[in-house]
Amino acid sequence: MKEELLESPGLSAPGSEWTFRHDLLRDAAYATIPEDERARAHGLAAAWLERKGRAEPLAVADHLERAGRASDAAEHLLHAAELAQRGGSLPDALELIARARPHVAPGRRGLLEALAGSVHAMMRDWTAATDASNKALALVPPGTLEWFRAAAIQTFASLSNADANTIGRVAAALEAIRSTPEPSGPYAFSIMTLVVALGMAGKRDTALQVLERVEGGLEEGQRDPSFTAWGEAARSHANLLLRDDPGRAAQSALRAARIGSELEDRVLDVSAAFFVAQSLLECGDARGAMAAATRALSHAAAVPYIEVWAQQVIARAHLRLGDVDAALLHIDDLSRSSDLVVRHRAAMLGARAAYLQGDRERSLELAHAVLASEVSPFDVAHAADLLAHLALDAGDLEQARRHVDYGKAVAASRGAMPTSRSSLDYVHAAVLEREGHVGEAARAAATAAGRVRRLRSVMPTPETELGWLALAENVALLELAARLHADASPPGEAPASQRGPAPSTTFFDEESTVDVVEFSRPTDPEPT
Repeated sequence: MKEELLESPGLSAPGSEWTFRHDLLRDAAYATIPEDERARAHGLAAAWLERKGRAEPLAVADHLERAGRASDAAEHLLHAAELAQRGGSLPDALELIARARPHVAPGRRGLLEALAGSVHAMMRDWTAATDASNKALALVPPGTLEWFRAAAIQTFASLSNADANTIGRVAAALEAIRSTPEPSGPYAFSIMTLVVALGMAGKRDTALQVLERVEGGLEEGQRDPSFTAWGEAARSHANLLLRDDPGRAAQSALRAARIGSELEDRVLDVSAAFFVAQSLLECGDARGAMAAATRALSHAAAVPYIEVWAQQVIARAHLRLGDVDAALLHIDDLSRSSDLVVRHRAAMLGARAAYLQGDRERSLELAHAVLASEVSPFDVAHAADLLAHLALDAGDLEQARRHVDYGKAVAASRGAMPTSRSSLDYVHAAVLEREGHVGEAARAAATAAGRVRRLRSVMPTPETELGWLALAENVALLELAARLHADASPPGEAPASQRGPAPSTTFFDEESTVDVVEFSRPTDPEPT
């Protein structure tokens, strides 16, 4: 009878497994088992799956629930929910969390709420994310993994809702915490989220202090690849926008992407693609950035929050390449977002598009609105740069200098995109040159020239497929720095241009480590 109902690929092999020939046969056989025996059988099946190793947690949970052991099943349901989240199945993750909620042990309720908050945040449901993270923080001790997970989500949700008070409280709590959880993927993901959110909120110093918590593990070569990947993603963002090091930001992003492609973690894979796109754009490779952002966008259904940020990279890349109409299609989508930060990014991109189209009034209107909002320091610095350009174009040197000073102050204290920093340096140098302050202009120009040099030192050959900081301003900066260096001669000496090649030198004081770049045009600059 057994042979008629069941089949096995190797009946005589030790440890061979039997399966029903058809689901209907299985259901019929199951119906003949008394209810108490069914519960016992499900308990035995769950135990067997756990002993077998690498069992699907959802399968174990199903058996435990049918065995009447719902509290035991809850832990497996939480594990299954985490796997669903990593795989990009966010609605499934929420369903599993809901199944676990009535039965989860009191000591695991904080984890459940932190996990729920993370899923809601990825789905851009900031109200639900805030509610869940608040519950988690009330349930877990500060400094635990669950606390970091909940704090990260609360910070990101507060950023999107422009809740500066909550961000300030989280930042203060982080600075007071000295304990560090064991290195793991979830911990590094939380650190990455905190670095991004705190950085975007202008909490530069706190963001860098938080990053230090995982950088030690990265240097020591922690074995957990997920920890390494999320740690490199956090480092990429910080290197790019907080440390002004686009070359090393690209290196970290590419390392995260390589690991992400090897792991079955859709969230990591999509997020890493975005970080690559963001860093490539700031390294001057607009086409490479667009390719990486398009890849992230094509899989963004798994992580809806990444979708809007991939779109803004694509819009910026189109603007860099001079395709304003294509950029405006993405900017229009972004401007309708419910996320305040995204809407202000759209306004900034709109201001840049209007500038490229020659619509001075519209560009001024949007840039002033972004400058007044103070929502994101990166966009504020960008707006100050654009307003400085508009003032320079109009010959208003005093206004241009005022915007440059403000933009550079924001960049130094809170962070900015490297291209914005270089563009501000260009306006600064141009203003000083027109005012006749040649030596000061040379120092301003050398700041951006040094940025190009640092990038080249990390990405030294075309084989890297990375371009250089390729804004028109950067090309002009190198030429301006060369000319100013040639003309800034001591009294009584011939101009440097008449004395032959000058040795590599620095225009900075003894505390500065930034040298003047070799005065040559960057290789194959992209059109802007």
